[in-house]
Amino acid sequence: MITNKGRELISKFLLGQAPSYASFISFGCGAEPGQDVIGNEDCMKFEMLRVPISSRSTLAEGALDKISFAGDIPLEQQYEITEVGIWSDASNAAAQSDSRVLFAFTPDENWQIRDGVDANPIDFISQPLGPLEPAGVAGNITVTDLIFACDADNLSLVSNRPGQGARFLNRTIMIRGNTGGQRIFLDGRSVDLSLNSGYDLMKLAFAMYPRDTTWTASPNVDITVRFRADPNIPIPDDNNPPAGTAVWKMTNQPTSEFNVFETELKDIKTSDSFNWAGIRYTEIEFNDFGSDWYAGVDAIRFDNISTPNPLYVMSGYAIVSATTGTIIKRANTNAYAEFRFGLSV
Repeated sequence: MITNKGRELISKFLLGQAPSYASFISFGCGAEPGQDVIGNEDCMKFEMLRVPISSRSTLAEGALDKISFAGDIPLEQQYEITEVGIWSDASNAAAQSDSRVLFAFTPDENWQIRDGVDANPIDFISQPLGPLEPAGVAGNITVTDLIFACDADNLSLVSNRPGQGARFLNRTIMIRGNTGGQRIFLDGRSVDLSLNSGYDLMKLAFAMYPRDTTWTASPNVDITVRFRADPNIPIPDDNNPPAGTAVWKMTNQPTSEFNVFETELKDIKTSDSFNWAGIRYTEIEFNDFGSDWYAGVDAIRFDNISTPNPLYVMSGYAIVSATTGTIIKRANTNAYAEFRFGLSV
């Protein structure tokens, strides 16, 4: 699919008014296989990474001529891909604060558990989270921890769980639905969005895991993300945040196996005279979906969609088919991805 803005940019490129319409290829995880592409997309549903286009060619596929763009996916990390985009550049040169992943919940970020005033490390569980046999219980999660970290390809999370699982990198933080007010937090990391528009987007990606693989429908969830300048100031009411606090609250939201929730920045509740430049503390709380489910937190992303730049667009966009399903690029494996534009009169 060539996007609407992509058609405009390709026209400018052919007239010598644009330097490129295809310089980078991006990979995302937010779309569901088989979803329709509309054509007016400004960005991916949840972009994970973007790499330079390393080769270009033309080819015939049946009766249709096509242009092919290809790029190399980094060796080290794992990605579960459901969407692919073609971009005119690596970033928006006109943006003072551009799109980026804010948090990937990797070990180097050093997330911790907050239980009241106490802070504790998040334990990493490397062994299977439950029995791997016999049939009927293989894949069940039997660990008792309310919050823990594990690899997304933990044997218990890939046994009898088609369509489930975190998609961005190979580490996730698991949060059970009855934590009793426990939450995860990260201190000392800036989230400066002070130069951005209220119409730019913040996105949260997470997976839902039933403890028993004989599950039916995913539950509704309550999620609260708080951004704070001073974590020591109490928050008696999320609807009236104290000074230096922003609260993104999602209440009784339906879920599926994998989810991307998004909001415009202007819809995040903030205190009076709030300034994103002072934020250094972030906490996330999942609640009220019971003891039978875990949420696997994947990533938080920011997308600048409001800074105009006619030379910076996503010119092509595609979602994997329902037949193909998600495309898994395993960690420490080589991967070469190709995007093809069809040519017609």
